[in-house]
Amino acid sequence: MRLDVFLAQELGRDENRLPALGTGCAGGSLERAIIAFDVASLAVKHDCSTPHPGMRTVEILGGIDRAHSSTLLGLHPSFEERFGMSMQENRGVVGVAGLVAAMCALGAMLAEPACSAAAHGIAAATSNSTAAATSASTGTPSATAATATPAATATAAATDPADHVEVGTLAGAPFRIDMPAKWNGVLLVYYHGYSETPVTFARDKPNRMGSGLASAGFAVVQSGYSTTGWAVEQAVPETEALREYTIEHYGQPKETYVLGHSMGGMLTIATIEKYPNRYDGALPLCGLLEPASYAFARGGALLAAFHYYYPGVLPGPIGIGASVPLDSELTKRVVAALPSDPTGHAELLALTRFKSDADLADVMVFFSYIERDLEQKIGAVVLDNHDLIYAGGADDNALNDGVHRYTAPAAALAYVKTWYTPSGLLLKPTLAVHTTYDPIIPPDTIAQYPDAVQHAASGDFFVQQYVKHDGHCNIQAEELGAALGELIRWKRSGVKPAAGAVPVPGAAGVAPSEAH
Repeated sequence: MRLDVFLAQELGRDENRLPALGTGCAGGSLERAIIAFDVASLAVKHDCSTPHPGMRTVEILGGIDRAHSSTLLGLHPSFEERFGMSMQENRGVVGVAGLVAAMCALGAMLAEPACSAAAHGIAAATSNSTAAATSASTGTPSATAATATPAATATAAATDPADHVEVGTLAGAPFRIDMPAKWNGVLLVYYHGYSETPVTFARDKPNRMGSGLASAGFAVVQSGYSTTGWAVEQAVPETEALREYTIEHYGQPKETYVLGHSMGGMLTIATIEKYPNRYDGALPLCGLLEPASYAFARGGALLAAFHYYYPGVLPGPIGIGASVPLDSELTKRVVAALPSDPTGHAELLALTRFKSDADLADVMVFFSYIERDLEQKIGAVVLDNHDLIYAGGADDNALNDGVHRYTAPAAALAYVKTWYTPSGLLLKPTLAVHTTYDPIIPPDTIAQYPDAVQHAASGDFFVQQYVKHDGHCNIQAEELGAALGELIRWKRSGVKPAAGAVPVPGAAGVAPSEAH
């Protein structure tokens, strides 16, 4: 692929608007070039080794063809039912009040305007509110919506007179915009994770990400997406449309960052890889950073193994009807069935390295839902274990001999590879954060992304950090605030943060100067 075509695709511009860069470096084999470009005009100069003074300079690979909802945000009610836990019981959960406190600290760390009275009002109003801490940010746009643009209907109201909240629908996708009265000029574009039911927003209810981050002076936009489940194909263009809508109605931000949890972490990576000229940095949180096809293959293979040892306990694994409940009662049934086959029980725990039967049961039911979701979306089965060798437990040989083998159509596999396979090509600071134990997106699966980053010569733009918690997306408010602060300081100072634990101010072994 010619570098000018590559740049045009990645920067979202027509290839004819970029100068032909040719393939003159490295004796005609364009391995690497210094590409200097002005972010505003995208005027491009190129050289094999020398940056151009006065322009934003990046090092870029010459060609790409060289051989669930988080505990921080709250679980969606349907997830709470399926996992059989309330938000108060879930480890590491924080409400709006906790996120407000963390974001106020972040604002002080970054020398941003002080938190508004509205932020403290939100914190006070929600600190004792069970309702605010037990569901994701859901609601229904007002029935008295006013027309904003031909493609968008919206209603606006402030949770406090000092701040502005707009909710509505843009091209079929619900959205929420939190605009603080004292905007620090930073726009945060947020992607939520996988949700089994529609995500909507209420203008008169505090929203963990919107209200919490806005309390530190950040403008926050988030789309509910036009579809449920695996919404990667829809979420990226819908969120980009929302970002453009926000700029049109509220003004050009000084800086823009993208962040998201779980599936939203993959969307964060997809966005920063696809639109590096539109963002200053990215913060994928507990994100799926391996190719989606790998994750679905792993999940499907585990489902097939479960059905081998425990036939009839779960529906499926393919052809599950839309009306079949995949809920907390089914999860309890799985937990109860596990002791009935000690060999299968031990094998499944060995294959997955889960720490509890509850985790095993949760994930089996969750993967059953994903298989059904993708099958309905694509119109074909995605489960494919036909050439997999099961390895890790004492019963591997019997499992490999006896498990049912499934082969997915090539078109179905192509869909999940398209939505999405990360390239590892980064042009802007990207800080990924993960828990040290995650039963849904195991930490060892994200190791592939740093390898892809190195292969794409983008190592200067990626850092992986961790938090010392068990559970999917069990990233607490102060840790989110610390990570976001690191990302912003990295962009502004050019100093790359260190890998390792997220340095939370006041944590054991972390001096204030180190965290700031």
